[in-house]
Amino acid sequence: MENQVGEVTRMVPCSVVFLSVGTKDSKDAMTATATFVAEDLPLLMVSVSKQSTCHELIEKSGEMALNVASVDQVDLARKLGATHGRDVDKFKTFDVQTEPASKIAATELVVPKSIPITFAI
Repeated sequence: MENQVGEVTRMVPCSVVFLSVGTKDSKDAMTATATFVAEDLPLLMVSVSKQSTCHELIEKSGEMALNVASVDQVDLARKLGATHGRDVDKFKTFDVQTEPASKIAATELVVPKSIPITFAI
């Protein structure tokens, strides 16, 4: 059984993503895992703790941006994942650049070698 579980989990598509969200007053970013759910919409699933600043801002704005991380971004993924947005401005602390998103009001991260995706919720 253990062997089968390992084989199955390698087939489940999950990507490390940078989730960013903002309102006119505040913004935050975090590391998450995106799971591919459906092609036809397309539909991805991410899990965001109700205690996180990102969750609060997603609730207020109704939208978020995702950037699919590259293998060169392990350090940034660890930093964004290990720091709480209420404690520190992650954008300034980790020198993360942003730009206005083209399809939503929130900003999206400018992360070289990542793939940006924007969502209205």
